[in-house]
Amino acid sequence: GPLNGAIRDITGAASELENIPFIGPAIGAKLQRTMRGINVAQAKVGQVVAMYGRATSAVSQVQERIGTLKEQASKASAAINRVAGKINPSLGNIVPTGSFASQTTPAPEAVKPFPHLLIIQPLKPEAQPYYFNLDTAAFDELRRQTAFRWAGQERLTRSIAQQAVGLGDDKLSLKGSIFPGFKGGLKQLNTLRSMGRNLQPLSLTTGYGEVLGNWCLLSVDEEQSNLLAGGIPRKQGFSLEFVSYGDDLQNV
Repeated sequence: GPLNGAIRDITGAASELENIPFIGPAIGAKLQRTMRGINVAQAKVGQVVAMYGRATSAVSQVQERIGTLKEQASKASAAINRVAGKINPSLGNIVPTGSFASQTTPAPEAVKPFPHLLIIQPLKPEAQPYYFNLDTAAFDELRRQTAFRWAGQERLTRSIAQQAVGLGDDKLSLKGSIFPGFKGGLKQLNTLRSMGRNLQPLSLTTGYGEVLGNWCLLSVDEEQSNLLAGGIPRKQGFSLEFVSYGDDLQNV
């Protein structure tokens, strides 16, 4: 009946899994859901057998098939675990979601009840973004300077004329304060310095969704005040300076 059909299906699945050298994240997620379904089905079958055991004399035959079902389910689980072990040997005998899928849980500072002031996103896909908000490094002043280059041309007996020669620097400055004892901690500026030491352009996006483009972090200035025992600051004043990376035009 249905029990024999389930045993055949699981037996075939276990055989196929044993021959698969590697699977992708999407298939891995499906395997996990399937394995959880098998475990739920086993629990349901156990309840049904207990009920029928009180009403039929054929329970011994059903119990035999249940044993076969558990055996094949164990083979399927072992096959999935072997695949997980090939990805990472420390994952043998377990099937965590992280062994088949990338980390999708956002960073704690990324999910807040208040909006972000600014978001720094490195261009490398695997790099972590930095969120300016009340829990990290909140700034209360933003200054942007955009320059345009003109060259003076001297003219005989006439005033100097201006000739446009190009666009100048586009600079962005942030000023703010961090109170380590309240929120943020002492390592916020170290995180920003580490991003600057990579010497790579950074994408800036405002908290209301405007994409500012790619920028280079020029400097991180820090001023500590109201020091506690051991030199721990109650307040860290900071200023950051960015300059536009100057993206090239495409398809011109």
